[in-house]
Amino acid sequence: MVRSVRVEWPDLKTSIRIALADEDSPTFCDELWKNLPFETIVAAGLSMGEMLRIPLPFSMTPGQDQKLVPIATQPPGTLVTLGLNSLMLTYGEVHEPYSLSLLGQVPAECLHDLSNAAIKLRDAYFFNKRPHVAVVKRNNESATQEQKETLSQSEQLTGSASGCLTDIITAETRRIFVTCPDEIKRFHYGLMLHSEAGKSAMNQYFGHLVHTYCGYYIMNADITAILNLASSGSMSLRDLKKIFDAVLLPRSIFLGDYAGQKIQAKYTKLVSDSLDQEQSLGESINSLRAYLALIGRLYWWFNWYFPWGIGPAMVHTISRSDLHEMLRLAKPYAPAIEGV
Repeated sequence: MVRSVRVEWPDLKTSIRIALADEDSPTFCDELWKNLPFETIVAAGLSMGEMLRIPLPFSMTPGQDQKLVPIATQPPGTLVTLGLNSLMLTYGEVHEPYSLSLLGQVPAECLHDLSNAAIKLRDAYFFNKRPHVAVVKRNNESATQEQKETLSQSEQLTGSASGCLTDIITAETRRIFVTCPDEIKRFHYGLMLHSEAGKSAMNQYFGHLVHTYCGYYIMNADITAILNLASSGSMSLRDLKKIFDAVLLPRSIFLGDYAGQKIQAKYTKLVSDSLDQEQSLGESINSLRAYLALIGRLYWWFNWYFPWGIGPAMVHTISRSDLHEMLRLAKPYAPAIEGV
């Protein structure tokens, strides 16, 4: 029997079903299944085409059996992995030439509901910035009791100062997963209170937004690369410590001082310190997976509040018809371009 996942947006009164591709990527599907249910906030970006990006409150195990598919050739409603800590669900055309791990497919009868939800989610992502919480759960099962158990576990971990580092980081990830941290919300409202970095920026902070977004984006990618290397058995614990400190500590300090991003700074230091202690490589990899989920969620929050809507007005792509119109308008002032 095919396992199915249901994604519900209660405030949109919409839900869709996704049939998992168990035969194509069994381990990834198992990991997703065992971590259900969870809440998340879907980002309806257009950088790769008509697709939804779904942040995960956990990190997938790298190097698993999987079927890679060229995403541009897949039908609408295809679910694939997007890195180790997020998924991508298409609802129309996707144009990027990437091959990603196939996880599932939305059945034809749900595609209309998916498309309608995507339009509302796209407006929220680009313009009104009002998050719509999605519940991801096993199909035909009530998430209510399971969600209570998940929240109960999160409260227990949050209250346990003596818990292992993986549990402590996981509790923090759950705490901020559907509640944006104040330090990122301040950025959204232009409250640059953490330093004098913007004092001479002519009353604008767009440069800060760009640099901080890029910092989170690269940090997320760097952790993924380090985790892949560590999981492949190609480095020792000592190597892991050296690479972690050389690559991630400077970026973390920058984000903490320049951008006021203190949560990532705190947990980056905790992970770095833990690599000096007596523990196995396996324990360190588990901590690193939890750390990736946390940084990934911070990245997706910053991604959510980034002012993507300015692009169509200020930095739009020039089409062929635009170019012809520009040439027509310019001819009276530059006759020499007639032969172009």
